[in-house]
Amino acid sequence: MKQFDKNVSFASVDLSKVAAQKPSLMRRQLDDVYRLLLDGRISPISTTAYCISNIEQAFCALQGGKVTRKLVVILSADAVVKATPRRNIVRYTAGGCHLSVDRRHRRSWM
Repeated sequence: MKQFDKNVSFASVDLSKVAAQKPSLMRRQLDDVYRLLLDGRISPISTTAYCISNIEQAFCALQGGKVTRKLVVILSADAVVKATPRRNIVRYTAGGCHLSVDRRHRRSWM
């Protein structure tokens, strides 16, 4: 995370949402970017892409400072993502009062 030592900020934008919610804004932004590219005032930056299946590697690359420009996470329908399901843990306190209601009676009681 050496980049944070340089007082930089990181941001992400979901352009598909901008295009869906504000198409006229998206059109103006794309026109502006296209004009800047044609005028040579901006140029494409290097991009590092990771499949969502390799999100752990992407975070490691960010943390290690290996990615300094643009990191793109690619979503695909056939991608497999590791996820640990959250376990429902029931905790009872020693001095507490507890009431257990089964599904059959829960609706009429509440």
